Amino acid sequence: MAGIPKKTLRALIALKPVSIALTGSAGGGEMGKRSDVESAVIFQGRNYISRRKLKKFTTERLKIYPFRFEEILKLKAKSPFANKFYFWWLSHNSKTVYGERILENVKVKLTASDLREEIDHARGVALAAMVSLRNGDKETARWGFTKSCLLATAAAVGLKRKCPASSYQEAVKMGSVVFPRWKRLIRKAEQMRRRGGTPSEQDIFDNLECLYFIRTNL
Repeated sequence: MAGIPKKTLRALIALKPVSIALTGSAGGGEMGKRSDVESAVIFQGRNYISRRKLKKFTTERLKIYPFRFEEILKLKAKSPFANKFYFWWLSHNSKTVYGERILENVKVKLTASDLREEIDHARGVALAAMVSLRNGDKETARWGFTKSCLLATAAAVGLKRKCPASSYQEAVKMGSVVFPRWKRLIRKAEQMRRRGGTPSEQDIFDNLECLYFIRTNL
């Protein structure tokens, strides 16, 4: 599993966080060759340090995100994501490397409304991927295509099976059964997430159609 370089980890520990965790594909053990190493640094009270001040520790591959412990307890974060699904996903795809196991122990009870909110968010990301592709930004188009397809599938599985898929691999496995019409698309999104590549314009439109179908039929 890819992780935080030892020198960087020591520097982050010196800032006195209560927890440092790998998140996303690094935390869930699903790293692809194009995946970033994402990490959460959780501070309590006045010890909080902003993302701007943590920027000096980031690299092209390593992304560091600060959190307030008090906000995690309330399942709130200053992010563009659907908050409750976001923390649910973090709880299943995080691995603490220092301090308290905070993210792994977050308790989130998702409702159908929370899952639909994640699908709505994914539709916005999918639209942004189309704009990125047309503007020649292939990397952002790939990110938007893969994330929107796979996370929306994970949430949509929850609307059909009562419990969302908790990993990318699970989203592919369960989504291919629950939504056989979109099996090829879902599998392509996961393959592209792991191996890289650029979605075609047809992939983009198929994804938009898939997300519209999911949102209007569940």
